[in-house]
Amino acid sequence: MATSIIINALAYQQILDGHQGIQGLARIRESTAGGQLTKDAVIAGFDAVLDVNFWPIFHMAKEILLLIPSGTAHHMLESMAATADGIFPAMQHNDVAGTLFQKLIADRKTLKAYYTSPAATTLMAHLSIPEDLDWANPEILKAYRIADYACGSGGLMFAGYQRVRDLHRLNGGNPDTLHSHLMQECLTACDIMPAAVHLTASLLSSTVPNKPYEGTRCILFPFGGEHKINRNGQRVTDREGNPVKATTGRGKPIVHVGSIALLGGLAGGMAQAVLPPEEQAALGAHGEGKGVYVPMPPFSQSLVIMNPPFTTPTKHAPRGRGGHVDPKNPAFAAFGTTDEEQKEMKKLERKLGKHSISDGNAGLGTTFTAIAHRMVQPGGHIALILPTAAMMAGSYDAQKDQAYSWQRLRNLLDEEYGQIVVVSVAHPDKKYSAFSADSNFADCMVIARRLSKGKKPDRRVHFVNLREVPATKLAAQETARAIRAAVADTPKQDTWSHVRLGDEVVGFVRCDGTRRNHRWTSIRISDATLLERARKLFCGKLYLPRRGHANHLSIPLTVVGSLVTVGPLSRDLTERKTSPFRKRSGHRATDEYPMLSVHATSKQHKDIQKTQTCMLTKPDSACEVTGNRHEVAAQMWGRFAAHLHFNQNFQFNANATAAVFTPELSLGGRTWPTLSAGSRDHEKALCVWFNSTLGMLVYWLESYRTQNGRGSLSVTAIPNLPALDVAKLDEGAMASAVQIFDTLKEKRLLPANEAWRDPVRQELDRLLLTEVLGFDDQAPDDLAVLRRQWCSEPTVSAIKQTGPSD
Repeated sequence: MATSIIINALAYQQILDGHQGIQGLARIRESTAGGQLTKDAVIAGFDAVLDVNFWPIFHMAKEILLLIPSGTAHHMLESMAATADGIFPAMQHNDVAGTLFQKLIADRKTLKAYYTSPAATTLMAHLSIPEDLDWANPEILKAYRIADYACGSGGLMFAGYQRVRDLHRLNGGNPDTLHSHLMQECLTACDIMPAAVHLTASLLSSTVPNKPYEGTRCILFPFGGEHKINRNGQRVTDREGNPVKATTGRGKPIVHVGSIALLGGLAGGMAQAVLPPEEQAALGAHGEGKGVYVPMPPFSQSLVIMNPPFTTPTKHAPRGRGGHVDPKNPAFAAFGTTDEEQKEMKKLERKLGKHSISDGNAGLGTTFTAIAHRMVQPGGHIALILPTAAMMAGSYDAQKDQAYSWQRLRNLLDEEYGQIVVVSVAHPDKKYSAFSADSNFADCMVIARRLSKGKKPDRRVHFVNLREVPATKLAAQETARAIRAAVADTPKQDTWSHVRLGDEVVGFVRCDGTRRNHRWTSIRISDATLLERARKLFCGKLYLPRRGHANHLSIPLTVVGSLVTVGPLSRDLTERKTSPFRKRSGHRATDEYPMLSVHATSKQHKDIQKTQTCMLTKPDSACEVTGNRHEVAAQMWGRFAAHLHFNQNFQFNANATAAVFTPELSLGGRTWPTLSAGSRDHEKALCVWFNSTLGMLVYWLESYRTQNGRGSLSVTAIPNLPALDVAKLDEGAMASAVQIFDTLKEKRLLPANEAWRDPVRQELDRLLLTEVLGFDDQAPDDLAVLRRQWCSEPTVSAIKQTGPSD
C-alpha cells in the first residue's frame, strides 16, 4: 500500500509537469548527477508541488519516502517511476490506484471495506443525480453538494463529480472553471484510513489537475484509542517508546468511532454545525500540522452516496468456545484496537445512534444510513450499496410495537422518502451478483429522495432486477438510461416493465406498494411473471400458467405464527451460560430430551444426510440438563418440543426438505427450530405444505437470498411466513393431507432445485392440489410449468448444472 501511494504521487507529478514551475520526472532526472531519480531529488519535487497545492496527495507520499534509506529508495523509485509512466494517462479517467489500494487493505476483511467497481459507481451516480435541474446554470452546480462518509478510494465520489460535470457541460457550461470552488466547498469525502483520503483527493484533483485550490473537504476521522499528547503537541511514550493511550478520569480509554461521530448532535437534539479540530483534521492545500474547521451541518448535502462497511456487530459461537468468535466487536476491531477499546467504541456508537435507526443489531449498515439521513437535505438523494439483508432481514415485535435491525431502515425509507429505487442482480454466479468486488455475497443499490417538509410519502418502491452487473462504464450509463425509462413506464403498483438495451432485455422493473414493518422481497429475481404469481399466492390466489386470471384458484393461507409456536433460538436453548441444556452429539433410544440439530450436507454426516432427504427424519443429538436446571428444562420441553422441524437455512440446490417430522417429540437445534402445533395431524399437514412446490415458492420469496442457491429465515421471521391454513381444512381434506404424509414420508426427495424432475415431489404436488385443495386434474400439469420456472431462478440453482435447462 505504501508503494502504491508513492506511485500515485509520481504519476500525479507527471500530470502537473509544467504547472507553476512544477517539474515532471524527466526534468527531475535532469537536475541530478547521472540523470537518476534520487530520494532527495524526488522529495524536492514533492515539496515544489506542496508549495503550490495538492497536500492530500503528496504529503503522505513524502512522509513514506523519508523513512526509506537513500540507497534502497533509488532502486525503488526507478521501478515505481516506470509504473507511474505507464498509468498516469489513465488516472484522469479511472480509479487505477484505488483498485490496487482496496486489494491491499490489511484490515479489509474485518472492516468489510469492499471496493465498488467503476461500472457500478457510474450506474449509481447516473441513477441518483437528477437530470431535471437547470444544469446550464453554474449556480446550480456550485450549490450541488456530494458527500461520502466512508469514501474508500473515492470511486463513488469521482463518479458523482464526473456526472454533475457532464450534466453542466452537456447543457452548455464549462465545469473546469468551477473546479476550485467544488473541491473546496462541495465535495465531502471522509474515511478512517489516511491512504483512503489520500487517494480520494488524488482522484478528485486529477479531474482538472492544473486548477489550484486552497483546501479540500477530504477528511480523516479518528478511529480507535486516543494517544496522550503533551503540551508541545507530541505523543507521550513509555520507557520502551510505546505511545501511551489517553484515558478518562475513571481509567477508561478515550476512543473515536470515525464518521459515526456525525450522529452526535442527535442525542442532545442540537445541530452540530462545525466539528472541532481535535476530533478530525481536514487536509488543506498546505500541510500545517493542525486541524482545520470544516463546516458539516446536518441536512446540507444534495447527495449522500456511499458503499458503507457491512461489518456485523458481533460474532456468536456456541458455549464452550468463548461465547464469541474473535474479534468480539468486528466493527471496531481494525488498526490493532484492544478488546477494552472495542468495548468502549461499541458503547459510544450506541450512545451516538440512540435516537436514530441504528440499534447495533444490523452492523454498520443501518448506522451509516442514519448518517446519510442526518446529512442529506430535504429534496436531496441518498444512494447506498447495502447487503440484500437490508431489504429482507430485520423484525417487528407487535406486542411492543418495536422494529429492529434492518426493519427500522425500511420504515425510515417508507415514511420519509419517495422515488425509491432498489437495484439488485439475479445471476447464477455470485461473482456477478454484487456491485461490491470480492464481497462473496449479493448486495443491492438503494436510491431515494428525501421528502420536502409537508410532503406525504407515496408508499411505493421500484424494484429493478438486472440479469448481470454492467461490464463497462458505457454499459452502466446506458443501463441507467434504460432503468429510468422503465421506471417511468411503471407508475402503478403491482405492474412491471422490461429494462431494454436496444432489442436486448437486461432485466425488469416492478412497482410494489410498501407497508410499515414488512419486508421488501422483490429483489434478485429473473422472471417477472414468476414474481407476480408468487405475490398473488401470498394473497391466497393461485394463478397457474396457461390459465387466464379469471380462472385463478383460491388457497386458504395464514401466517405460520397463527398455527404454531416457534421454538427458541439455539443460543437460548444450549449455548448461553443461562441455558438449561447443553448439546450432545448422537441420538440414543434412552435420551430424555432428543434433539434435531445437524444440518447435513453431502460432505459430512452422510448417514444423517440420507434421512433428511425424507420428510420423516430421526433426531441426531440430545439435550442434557446443566446443573440443577431441571425445572427450566422441563418447562422448555413442554412449550417447544414438537414433531415438526423447520429448515431455517434452506440450501435449495443441496437440501431436499424445507421441513421434517421426527417420529418422537424433539427439540430443535441451530438449523432446525421446532414448530409446535399441538396436533400431530396439523404438523403432518404443514410438513406436506412446506415441502410442496407452492410451499417452497413462498419460502424462497420470503427468505434472505443473500447467497445464491440458499435462503434463510430467522426464528423471528418464521411466524410471519404464509402457509396453508390447516386449521380451516375440513375433515376430509385434513385426512387427505395426513395420508399424503404417511404415504410419502420415507420416500427420498431430490434437492429442491431439482423438483422439476423429482417424481416424489411431483406426486406430493398432485395429491396436495387434487386431494387436499380440491382442484381439477389439469392443475398438476399447469403447476409443472410454474415448478420449472422456479427451478430456473438463479438464486435457486445457482451455478449447479441441475436446472431445467439440462
